[in-house]
Amino acid sequence: MFGTEFAYRFFTCYLDKRMTAGHALQTTVRWFAKNYRNPLGLTYGMVCGLDSRITTSQEGTADR
Repeated sequence: MFGTEFAYRFFTCYLDKRMTAGHALQTTVRWFAKNYRNPLGLTYGMVCGLDSRITTSQEGTADR
């Protein structure tokens, strides 16, 4: 259940609010820590920086 809610909040920030993937991740982690005192989201936050982006399939093929 945590993973589903975490993903929903992350993609809301990333897609609807147009944040970078890293910033959306940081915002989501902080939200869970503040509202639920749940640090589990910190484990997700260790894999990318604030300026990280998710490439689309078109961006990924343009480099080949």
